Amino acid sequence: MIKYFPIIPLFLTSLFCFGQKNVKWGSYSQEEEEMRFCSFDPEASAYILYEKGVLDYQYGAFTYKVHRRIKIFDDEALELGVIKIKYNPEVEKISNIEGITTNFPQGKKRSIKLRSDQIEKKDLLPNESEVIIKMPGVRQGSIIEYRYEKKIKELDKPEDWFFQHDYPTQYSGYEQINIPRDFVFFTELQGRRLLTKYKDIGRFDYELTNIPSLSGKIDFINSAADFVEKIEFRTGENSDSQSWLRFKDRYIQSLTVDEILRKGPAMAKLEIKEMNISQDVSTSLQAREIYRKMQQQYRWSGQLSAYPDGKMNSAEINLQLFTLLKQINLRTYVVLLSTPAHGSVHKKFPKSDPFDHAIVKMVFNEKVFYLDATDPFLPFGYLPPYSDQRDGFQIGEDYGWTVTKGHPKGKETTFQVVSFDNGSLHKQYDVKWDMITSARLRTQEQDGIEAHIRNTFSIPATRQVNDYQVLQREDLKKNLTTRFADQIEHFLSGQEKVYLNPVPYTLLLVNPFTEKERFYPIQFELLPQLQFTSIIDVPAGYQLSNLPEASNIALPEGFGRFVYRAIEQQGKINLTIKFELLKNDIPSRLYPAVKDFYDTVSEKCEEVIIFQKL
Repeated sequence: MIKYFPIIPLFLTSLFCFGQKNVKWGSYSQEEEEMRFCSFDPEASAYILYEKGVLDYQYGAFTYKVHRRIKIFDDEALELGVIKIKYNPEVEKISNIEGITTNFPQGKKRSIKLRSDQIEKKDLLPNESEVIIKMPGVRQGSIIEYRYEKKIKELDKPEDWFFQHDYPTQYSGYEQINIPRDFVFFTELQGRRLLTKYKDIGRFDYELTNIPSLSGKIDFINSAADFVEKIEFRTGENSDSQSWLRFKDRYIQSLTVDEILRKGPAMAKLEIKEMNISQDVSTSLQAREIYRKMQQQYRWSGQLSAYPDGKMNSAEINLQLFTLLKQINLRTYVVLLSTPAHGSVHKKFPKSDPFDHAIVKMVFNEKVFYLDATDPFLPFGYLPPYSDQRDGFQIGEDYGWTVTKGHPKGKETTFQVVSFDNGSLHKQYDVKWDMITSARLRTQEQDGIEAHIRNTFSIPATRQVNDYQVLQREDLKKNLTTRFADQIEHFLSGQEKVYLNPVPYTLLLVNPFTEKERFYPIQFELLPQLQFTSIIDVPAGYQLSNLPEASNIALPEGFGRFVYRAIEQQGKINLTIKFELLKNDIPSRLYPAVKDFYDTVSEKCEEVIIFQKL
């Protein structure tokens, strides 16, 4: 949830002191010096002890001041000793940089000041540069402290402030002072803590304490950026389509000017004739051939971006795909996306960096295809999870909003045969994976696929996976299929009753939702959709004594369902299970229902079939 606060400030003449915390540069408490872990996040590798951002206006110019103090607990956080500050050299200047690293060998304080040769400037784009600060002597137990000022000639809106980071934070504060009356902007609060604490409007100072890190701490959240505690600002311009029209014009200009060709992209001059595309086939087949050759010849660097970088990022690959499809006269568009990791797009107002990915929309015979060639194993028309079901800004013959939609990934279907021989229990599996999982497994060697099988079907490392086969590995149009066997020795040893749990799926046996309450939605990267069929022999010398009853339950509002049915026919048991969640994003108000649903499913799947000795 985001709250919008329109701000038309008065000219402020004094520093706000309400709730403010001040620290003395280079002076640390005994607690800070001796601290070995964060009390509310003991596994954290670092702890942001203090940070403050202040936007000040004096003598006709803005100054943005930042002061930050961090405690390093272990080597995993040494990366925090390199600070990168981006700025626009046309209208901004970074100055008054200071830094100090303090270590405490044998309890003695040793401080090292930042030198000028440990500060460098780097040009990234024509209007973007970066200051890199390399703090000296950073090691386990260090306290690093730095501050700087950013002088700003022209300011459309204040810079956003994040209270929450990849590491826990003890104190984070933000303040605006001396803001002129005619500087009009809007303030947006995001995050449960901020929205709970600050319900009034027109404030100029904010602070939070004891803020947990969001990254990696909440399960079933794909778009952590949508829930991070932060303040965002936007200009006071009218919220009309002209804002996005201007954005579109700027984006097209950035792609067509000569500077893009000078710095890259590497494939900027690639022509259709260089790819040896078949000429005696339909346009549709040519498009599929272009897509496949792009996947085969140009491997994605792993970097997501809406702008080409000359190093095979996602924009570079997909914009070249767009160019090639245009050369065979197909109706195509560039679609800009914000992936889950980047956060949702607010359609009302374009922000400074609204997108982090670019894909292609192709229309052929009035049928729409969304294409993303970053994944080398996904067939034509399928989208990786970070591209699918996202709000996209379409640029081409016309522009506007669209929702990306790849081909359905399909269900994961498993056929199992259970038999008994010489006292051993034999399980034979035939598993057809969904298209997304198939693409991921195609990147794995046999050990990786086997590890996935063991995790999926609760096969411990102490048991072998036998008769292993991988089918349809090379044919990307088909689902990857694996066949294998699992055997338990001495399962039958003459006992009066035999108890068999027929359900192998780890997903169905363990409820991942254990908290009493949840404040965040439940988000699935891939929707679990399983269809399981098992044919189970009744062991010789035994008869069926107990068979679990049928079950059919559903989540509210059509979010999911579970069906369990077992029957005996001609000395065999036929078991069928369907488990499917139907929507990727379940609101937090339905968390109790989801928790109960998983509890019921796991309890049902723990029920056993009982055989009685004759």
